[in-house]
Amino acid sequence: MDLIVDKINYIWPFLAIITPVVFVHELGHYLVARINGVRVEVFSVGFGPELFGIDDRHGTRWRFSALPLGGYVKFAGDADVASSSAESDEPLPSDSFYAKSVGKRSAIAFAGPFANLLLAAAIFAVFFIVVGQRYTPVEIGTVRAGSPAAVAGLEPGDRLVELNGSRVERFEELQFTLLQSLGEPITLAVERGGQELEFTVKPEIVEVLDAFDRPQQLGDIGVRPFTPASVSQVVAGSPAERGGLQAGDKILRIGDAAIESFDHLRTIVEQNAATPLTFIVERDGGEVALTVTPDDVNGTGRIGVYPEEQTAFRDLGVGESIWAGVEHTYALAAANLRAIGQMIVGARSTEQLSGPVGIAVMSRSVLERGVAGFVEFAALISIALGLINLFPIPPLDGGHLLYNGLEAAFRRPLTAKIQQIGATVGLTLVIALMVWVTTKDIMGLTS
Repeated sequence: MDLIVDKINYIWPFLAIITPVVFVHELGHYLVARINGVRVEVFSVGFGPELFGIDDRHGTRWRFSALPLGGYVKFAGDADVASSSAESDEPLPSDSFYAKSVGKRSAIAFAGPFANLLLAAAIFAVFFIVVGQRYTPVEIGTVRAGSPAAVAGLEPGDRLVELNGSRVERFEELQFTLLQSLGEPITLAVERGGQELEFTVKPEIVEVLDAFDRPQQLGDIGVRPFTPASVSQVVAGSPAERGGLQAGDKILRIGDAAIESFDHLRTIVEQNAATPLTFIVERDGGEVALTVTPDDVNGTGRIGVYPEEQTAFRDLGVGESIWAGVEHTYALAAANLRAIGQMIVGARSTEQLSGPVGIAVMSRSVLERGVAGFVEFAALISIALGLINLFPIPPLDGGHLLYNGLEAAFRRPLTAKIQQIGATVGLTLVIALMVWVTTKDIMGLTS
């Protein structure tokens, strides 16, 4: 019984994300089709046998189907659910899909992916309105010795001004750029001592582990934002607790060394394993002297304290939030496309791709961290679904756009036979990709 409950706890978060995302995608097709006078025979969330459904007054069958891994709308005149054209000598009814112009059919095909991008932008905009935008100050707190940033000449205390020629307002902008970078040089302008200096930094490629313990590649230049030397949490039973440190303490000095940041504190502690240290802290407006002896963890000192979280949320107006939602969606879509391009040329590992199993695992993991993160994850899935459907592969929406482009170029539609061959080849590729990523996800879980 516990095993069944555990499996359900994976399934329902997945369905809670994929169902509305697919519904919005198909709704985009449906609405633009209706606007252009195309009759919709079936609106299905999922594939395969119908579980339940209703008919509306326009003759559309709205249905939920057994396999919840996508959906479709079937227009009047379609030969199948992939919207392939039917070969016929009879004149097409005026409300059929293929009776419409190339422009109208292209608008209908593009409407699904566009609806997904619009949904993501709306989710981000609402998040920015209700919660605010994540904001970490642009001051560099630490530069790792020997790192690309140190080699280039960056120093603690530098304030980021520009990144690749664009103004920087949040440290997250640098982090987002490095997430996409696989060693491509970046240009940073910083403010130091009232002067603006420019540096070119070539990130090193590092690997982190995802939810499946699979390596994810990203760029790193060896800088962290400034974090004050204030304690937000003391680990129970740690050297810090035994020495008397408390949450809210501000570390002023360790011995004779004035502490400039939490990273400075960390460096001193790491270098003094098992060595008693005198901490001077500010508490309740006064100074308190404490003796803390770091534990020796494989030769590295640890005392068991956490810094105050520097990442805050800044308030945006409604108009700013809507624009920020659009910008964020565009940036994420561009980053996804760039990552796919890097995989195609072999610069990035395809191990980062996930299928339905991977999405289900991540859905549950994200939900456990909070509803806000779960909704944001739904926006990411919506972007991914929109982009995937724009690939020029039949029977995806991009395949229909490809057919329409060829029809416009040759001034006549492709024959139904050619379209069917393309759809068969494309569907084989899509199924093969789904089998591959699903197998990879399962192997990641079992290992």
